[in-house]
Amino acid sequence: MNTVYIQDLFCISAAGTHSLKNLSFEQKIQFDLEDTFPVFRLHKNAQKLLDTFLAENTDFNRKSRTIQLTTTTFKQLFLDKTKKTIINIGSSRGNTDLWEKNHTTLLNEGRVSPFSSPETTAGSIAHSLLPFFGSQGISLDHSITCGSGLQAIANASAWLKSGMAEQAVVGGSEAPISPFTLAQFKAMGIYSKETNELPSRPLASLKSKSYLCLGEASGLAVLSLNPSSYKIDAIGFGTELSPSLSGISEQGIALQNSMREACAKANIEKPDLIIAHAPGTKKGDEAEVNAIKKVFANSPIPITSNKHLCGHTLGASGMLSLIQAIAALEGHQVELPYKNLSEIRATKTPKHVLINATGFGGNAISLIVSKS
Repeated sequence: MNTVYIQDLFCISAAGTHSLKNLSFEQKIQFDLEDTFPVFRLHKNAQKLLDTFLAENTDFNRKSRTIQLTTTTFKQLFLDKTKKTIINIGSSRGNTDLWEKNHTTLLNEGRVSPFSSPETTAGSIAHSLLPFFGSQGISLDHSITCGSGLQAIANASAWLKSGMAEQAVVGGSEAPISPFTLAQFKAMGIYSKETNELPSRPLASLKSKSYLCLGEASGLAVLSLNPSSYKIDAIGFGTELSPSLSGISEQGIALQNSMREACAKANIEKPDLIIAHAPGTKKGDEAEVNAIKKVFANSPIPITSNKHLCGHTLGASGMLSLIQAIAALEGHQVELPYKNLSEIRATKTPKHVLINATGFGGNAISLIVSKS
């Protein structure tokens, strides 16, 4: 079966700018307060890229921040514009800031902008890249909640292996720091109440607390069947039905299924490192750790995350985990600076890294990546 390779990758987040040439994560934790909520906005280096893009492309100033993040990230990629390309961008909340703004205008003034319909639809995110592409291709958007970024990789992989595309631009973008989205997470009772130096703590071991903080980010990759330094060994999927608000059970059944499938396809018993989805919620984190213990009962595996540095970026989070996985393959580890649910620490450079993403509604996806 054809192997899918990662040709290029670029991410922007509160943890900095990350690429295949710059795999380090900004270790200084930076966050702001939005109406008493701790939130993770872009790092100053990433914001500088965004500001430069908007200064050079003034038409994008009226578009949603999600589109602005996506196009800014896309401009940093290297790709062959002559190849038949599938563009697939995932986002949990889509153009939420612009949608909320237009809805408020409707309630207050009884009217909306004529641009409101095309620029608030989910399909406008991937389509926004076409003016910079200059090639025949197709643009697709989807929302599979927090698994959206990794699901874009899975979808594009099928296109590449089928011969329907020669190249893929995939990933996830999210700008969820908006009044409505913040209120939703507060209503669920899962938002962090910490305002100290560590408000976001994935895999925290303290009981009865939640440390989920929202962050904005975008991560895009270029994929093809042409051999390169990094490859996707396998993709596993899982779903479950649970009465919980998130749709995820205490034992993380969906994650159990996705991890088992990924390992079976990659023909390995276990990965050397797991980058957990770990949103920072007590139930979500414990469900994932329970799933990992169930699947790899006789083989303790190091587990880590990056959400303490960039918050939970929803549909973009899987792409930040992907760049972290590649960094780990090169010997760069991101350690959690507090007591956590992971029972062992990584002591060697991994050969296979497993990445998890789960989303509201009980869906899960697991990727295994390695060096070629």
